[in-house]
Amino acid sequence: MSFLNRHRRALLAAVCILCTGIVAAAYWLHFEPLLRIEFSARDFLARHGRKSPLNDNLIFLAVDRATVTLDGAFSEEIEASPALQAMKKNGWPWSRDVYPMIMERLANAGARVIIFDLLFTTEREGDEAFRAALDRHREKVVIGANFEGADSESSSSTSLTHPSLSLIPRGDSLDPRVGYVNFWGDTDGVVRRAHYRNTVDEADGRLPSPDSEVFYSLAGRALLRIGREDLIPRDARCIRFTKEFQPYPLWEIFNQKTWEAPPYKSGEFFRGKVVLVGPEGSLHKDYVRTALGNTPGPELHLQALNAALNKDFIREPSRSADLLFIFGAGLLAWILSAFITQPLLRFIVLIVGSAAFFFLAFLLFGLKSGAVLLCVPPPLLAANISGLVWLTVEQVLDRIEKNRTRRTLERYVSKDLVKEILDNPASLLTTLGGVRKSVAILFSDLRGFTTMTEEADSVQLVAQLNEYFTAMVKRIFDSKGTPDKFIGDAIMAVWGIVYTEGPTKDVERAVTAAFEMQAALRELNAGWEKRGIRPFHMGIGINYGSVIVGNIGATGGASEKMDLTAIGDPVNLASRLEGTTKEYGLDLLLGEGAAEHVKDAFHLQLVDLVQVKGKTKPISIFTVLGPKRDPLAQNLSDYLASYTGGVTQYQAGNFAAAVECFDSALVSRPGDPLAAMFLDRCRALHESPPGPGWNGVFVMKKK
Repeated sequence: MSFLNRHRRALLAAVCILCTGIVAAAYWLHFEPLLRIEFSARDFLARHGRKSPLNDNLIFLAVDRATVTLDGAFSEEIEASPALQAMKKNGWPWSRDVYPMIMERLANAGARVIIFDLLFTTEREGDEAFRAALDRHREKVVIGANFEGADSESSSSTSLTHPSLSLIPRGDSLDPRVGYVNFWGDTDGVVRRAHYRNTVDEADGRLPSPDSEVFYSLAGRALLRIGREDLIPRDARCIRFTKEFQPYPLWEIFNQKTWEAPPYKSGEFFRGKVVLVGPEGSLHKDYVRTALGNTPGPELHLQALNAALNKDFIREPSRSADLLFIFGAGLLAWILSAFITQPLLRFIVLIVGSAAFFFLAFLLFGLKSGAVLLCVPPPLLAANISGLVWLTVEQVLDRIEKNRTRRTLERYVSKDLVKEILDNPASLLTTLGGVRKSVAILFSDLRGFTTMTEEADSVQLVAQLNEYFTAMVKRIFDSKGTPDKFIGDAIMAVWGIVYTEGPTKDVERAVTAAFEMQAALRELNAGWEKRGIRPFHMGIGINYGSVIVGNIGATGGASEKMDLTAIGDPVNLASRLEGTTKEYGLDLLLGEGAAEHVKDAFHLQLVDLVQVKGKTKPISIFTVLGPKRDPLAQNLSDYLASYTGGVTQYQAGNFAAAVECFDSALVSRPGDPLAAMFLDRCRALHESPPGPGWNGVFVMKKK
C-alpha cells in the first residue's frame, strides 16, 4: 500500500486542522481582509434579505434645502407665517425662537413625541423662548446630546456633550428630555447596530463600572416617552432595516395652504405620531454609512425606532459560537474529503454545500421570529480552503506516488503499459478483461543454460543472468515493447498489446529489438570473456497473429495474482520458432505472419517449410539478413540467389538441381549452416527419393 493510502486520513486531518486554524485565528484576530469579506456578506443579507415593516407612526420632518432657502414659498405665504419669517430672516442656522414654534405646531396637532435630531450645545439668541417650550412640553420632547471621543493627542477619554445650560439645566442625572445622537460603526466605519442605552465607559470602549450613569439614545428616549421601556434592548442590537422613510419638508407645516391639504390635513397627520425633526440632504452632509449605503442621520434614528417597535432585531451568535462554526466547517471538509475520493465529485459537493449554507444563512436572516445572522464567510473559507488545499496536496502526493510507481513498474513492463495502467486503470481492467488483439510476439532463450546451471557458480550465474536480462529488457523497452514474462532464462515480449501504430510497425520494432538484443549480447560476451566468464548464446523466435489479451491469474483474497498477458496459437508458435533456431543453426527465425509485414523493410531469407511439433499445418519460416536500407554485399547477394533457387528445386523434388544450387551458395558463403544442411538433405533424398506425396515440408520431431 502506498504512503498516501496508508496515511491519507492523517494527512487530510493535518491539512484541515492547519487551514481551519489559520481561518479561525484570522477571524479571532480581526484580520482586515477577512473582516471585509464578512462585512460584505452581512451587508448583502441586509440589502437583499427581508425588510422590517414600516411603522406608520414614525414621521420624518426634514430640514431640507427647500426649508432652508424657502425658494418654494411665495412672499405672501412667508409674510403670513411668523415661523417662516423667522426662518427667512437670518437663514440657516435659525434663531432658537423657531424651535418653540415647531414644537407648538406639532404638539397642538396631537404629536405624541417630538424629537429634535439637532445639537444645541451653545447659548444662542431665542434660548429663553425655546427653554419655555421645552418645559411646557417636557413629556413629549427629546433633543440631542453627543458623545465626543477626543483623539489620543488631546484627550484620553470620551465625554457626553450636553445641551446648553440656557436650555436644560444640569442635574445629578441626565435630563429625560435628552438623548444622544451617536451611532457606532464596525471597524470599517459602517453602522449595522443601534445602541439604545450606553454609558461613558462603554462609549470609551471600557466595561461599565457599577455606578456608571446610563444614557439613552434619541430612539431610546422616544420609547420611554411612549411608555415602551420594555422594548429597549440592554445591549447593542443588529437592526433589521426597513425601506426608506419619506422626508416631509418642514416648512410645509407653516404654510397654511399645504398645512390644510393632504397629507397634513390641518395637523391630523401628526396625531399620535412620533415626529423626528432633523437635517436631510447634501446641504447638511448628515449622512451615516450603513449596510444600505449612505443613510441620512435622522432616518437612521427612525430605523432604530422602527426595529424596536417591531421587535425586529437580528441575533448575532457570540464569537465563540462563530469559532465552533468555523471548526465544524473544517470537520465537515475532513469528512467530505475522507469519504468522497473522486476529486471532481468532491469539488462539486463543496460548491453545492457552500451555496446551501449561504442559502440557509439567508433563510435564518429572514425569519420573522428568532432571526439569526450566521457567520458565513469564515466557515465557508475554512471548508473550501481545507477542501481545495487537500485536493492540491492529494494531487501532488498522487503525482509523486504515481511517478514512484511508474519508475518501479518501468523496470518490469513497457512505458506504454505503465502509462495505460496508471493513467487509465478502469479502461485497462475493463477493456483488457479478455479481448482479441493482433500482436507481435518475441521469444528468446539461452542455449545450453541448463548445463551451465549445473556447472557454474550459482552466485556468479545469477549476477550474469541479471546483467543479461537488464540489457535485453532495455532493448525491448527502447523499441516500445512490453516484456510479458521471464520463464527461467527465456524472455517473452509483446508489441501492440497496449500501444500500436499498426501491424507493420509492431513487427518491425520486434525485429529491430531482436537485432539490438543480439548486438547487446555480443557486447556482454566480450566483457564476460575478458573476466573469464562463459558467454551466453541466444536464439530468438518472432511471430505475429491474433491472440487473446487479458488479466489472467488467480483471483480472490490473499491469493490474488494477476498478469496482463497474451495467450493463443501465435504465442505458442513464437516459442516453437525460438526452439527451432537450434535445428537450423540460426539466431533468429520469423513466422510467415511476421515475415509478411516486414518483407519491405528487411532482407528476408526463406529457411524452410516446416510443421512444428503439435501442429498439422506447415508454415514457411524465415530469417533476417539485415535492413533493406543497407544493400546486401555482392557475395551475400549471389549466395541468396543460389540459396533461393536451391530451396525452390528442393521443394519441387528436383534434388540433383538443388544440390548444384546449394554447392554454388556455399562457394559464395563458405560454411553457411543452412546451405550445408540443405545440401546434406538433398543428397540423401537424391539417393533415397521420397514417395509420391512429397511436398517439401520438414516435420519437427521436438519443440
